[in-house]
Amino acid sequence: MKTITSQVIIILLVIGFPFNSFGQTAITVYPDSIQESNKSYDYGVFYVPKTQAAQDDFLNNGDHLNSIRLHIIESALNNSSNLSETLAILDDVSAILKQIAAKTDKLLFIIEKMPPWLSSSSDGSPAQTTGWSILNTRPPKDYEQWNTVVQSITSRINTDYGIDNAYFEIWNEPDLGSWTGTQAEFFELYRKTREAIKSVDSSIPVGGPATNHWANNITYLAPFGYISQTEGELSLISHLIDSTHHWNAPMDFISWHNFNLSTQTYQNAIDFIYQKYENIGATVPELLVSEWNAPSAVRDTDIHYAFAAKNTLSIQKTMINANMIAAWQDFESSAQEFHADYGLLTYGAIRKPVYNVIHLISQLKGDRVKMESSAPLITESTINNGSLDVLITNYAPPPVVEALNHTLFEGKHSINALIEAGYIDLTSGDYSKLEDIYQEKTQIPNSSELNIAINNSIPVYSYYDILQSVDHSISLTLPDYDSEEYAGEMYVVDHQTNNGQYTYDSLVTKGFSQSEAINEIVGNQSLKSQSISLNNGTLALSMKPNSVALIKIQLFPGVTAIQDTQPDQISVYPNPSSEIVNIYHPDASLGNFQLMDLSGRTLKRYSSTSNQMQLDLTGLKPGVYLLQFEKHSETVRIQVSN
Repeated sequence: MKTITSQVIIILLVIGFPFNSFGQTAITVYPDSIQESNKSYDYGVFYVPKTQAAQDDFLNNGDHLNSIRLHIIESALNNSSNLSETLAILDDVSAILKQIAAKTDKLLFIIEKMPPWLSSSSDGSPAQTTGWSILNTRPPKDYEQWNTVVQSITSRINTDYGIDNAYFEIWNEPDLGSWTGTQAEFFELYRKTREAIKSVDSSIPVGGPATNHWANNITYLAPFGYISQTEGELSLISHLIDSTHHWNAPMDFISWHNFNLSTQTYQNAIDFIYQKYENIGATVPELLVSEWNAPSAVRDTDIHYAFAAKNTLSIQKTMINANMIAAWQDFESSAQEFHADYGLLTYGAIRKPVYNVIHLISQLKGDRVKMESSAPLITESTINNGSLDVLITNYAPPPVVEALNHTLFEGKHSINALIEAGYIDLTSGDYSKLEDIYQEKTQIPNSSELNIAINNSIPVYSYYDILQSVDHSISLTLPDYDSEEYAGEMYVVDHQTNNGQYTYDSLVTKGFSQSEAINEIVGNQSLKSQSISLNNGTLALSMKPNSVALIKIQLFPGVTAIQDTQPDQISVYPNPSSEIVNIYHPDASLGNFQLMDLSGRTLKRYSSTSNQMQLDLTGLKPGVYLLQFEKHSETVRIQVSN
């Protein structure tokens, strides 16, 4: 795993910005306006535990993940000298693998790093990839032997261990030195490996190539910024799509990585891939971001955890099927416990604030509801079993970062266009011309598409400039919920609250040693919340730059979503509906019940001595309503559609 970002991004992240005043932002949530049903916000992770404490936390924290990525095959291959030893290593951890498989929807196994006993090369000199030798980056010496190894490993995992949610990803970051063979040799490796896996079970998903950036190739690194369809054709992903289509061996998923502060790059990749498949007349496979994180310049800073919230929710709004943050735990120990490593946990197993944020996002469940905001905050809201959960992120990166992203992706330019126009000089690290324009110290005419894109980004710069040093005043309102007081709780992650890094630094300042501070923190890492209440349907709050808040409001206790209904409970179907719904209880009459809106106001009362009846919803406005059954002490949520 390596981090490739534009030099300009790293340079611009260390700038200070002046104080400006900022007005109140109004956020309105509509609990009865469902935008998407049964939404899941489970996170994914590249799981590489370095200590027993981190493994125990992972296996016992109760989180269910959308995907987990493992490098256990690489470890087994490179800590053995033959197939028997490889399988023995896998057998030793098989019980843990089964536990991990039960925690996730997709369990991604990487096949990478050719071991010495299988490699066609004997060159033990260091490769570009840390910890690899040149021999690890070459094809196998004997494909018959390689196929036997791959088949045996696949059978062990899929058949013997019974892991039926396994995905196999072929190679890892071949664009950054982990592959020094030719592209043709890489494609042969992919094809032969795929055939070996599919020979065990043709339904096992196989894909790749897990490039560090979606538009890179083995010998080509794409420039930062927007990638056109023509430029995308140079990518390894594009060539692999063509090859697999030619072989009539379609990819089950396409994977790549992202390690910069641009969330727009995901849609750029998706648009290219979808157009590519349309051009060849084939079906788009699953899309997986199998590693992502912030660049090292901002990891373990306040920007890090706020960006993680933005990135996670941005991916949720795309056609990407799963994403995995890299990684579960820091890869290296250090005298500085927080040292800009990749982990959600430190090497000492302290949960970083970025973990707390990812965990809070995963608490969003149920149906996504409509939200409106007078400012471009990162927000999301769901309702589940009567609980309204609202997530707000006051993301405040250096303004030039977001302005630059806007210029490049909204204007559809790469960083090279800015360099060629003289707005940025990466050689000397001089970006002052561009920033002077964003700050309106210098004016440029709208004489080119690039200039137009730069000028259109000035408001973006101004907005994020204001956010740097001020608390953000927010008014959260729920229309039609002003008739009574609603209670709840709020979890905040900021530079002090629910922030293990702040706690650690405070303990060290008090004289604790590194190990003493770790032991003090790891014993109790539960999140702290504060009680809140809505007065007249409104909650006022103030958020610090880069803080994240999850607000949980109990609107109506005991509400049962229709998808959670048990066989002996009341069923309402079809749901959603715009006209007639059927109400049914398998064992008893329905009795007295009432139709209510989400504020608890009764709209109509009913009574039935039968165990079934039809209810006419014609005339009700689209939204969510409640059917409360007195006899059965049950409340069922129904949705009236357009």
